[in-house]
Amino acid sequence: MKEAADKTIVEVKKLKPGFDIINDISECKPATIKGIEEIKRAQLVIKEGGVRRVIRIVGHSVTEGQFARKSQEAGYEADTAPSIAEAEKYWLNI
Repeated sequence: MKEAADKTIVEVKKLKPGFDIINDISECKPATIKGIEEIKRAQLVIKEGGVRRVIRIVGHSVTEGQFARKSQEAGYEADTAPSIAEAEKYWLNI
């Protein structure tokens, strides 16, 4: 999770405020306590970087609750979609 959070932070810092994210967590497994803190660390940078909208692909993921709680703590909420195709449709209709 630290490696994923670090990579996310590097890429977010390259973006201009107002960016959107489609995040596929449909294959994620529940995170450990340390993993949850890494999720939160990346989500804080996403919020501070000026994210406009997040669409989270959840499928049947049991980790959606972990991501949702941490993004709320970071100061934003994500919309959810069951698949990449649905997320893209939703994003195009914003």
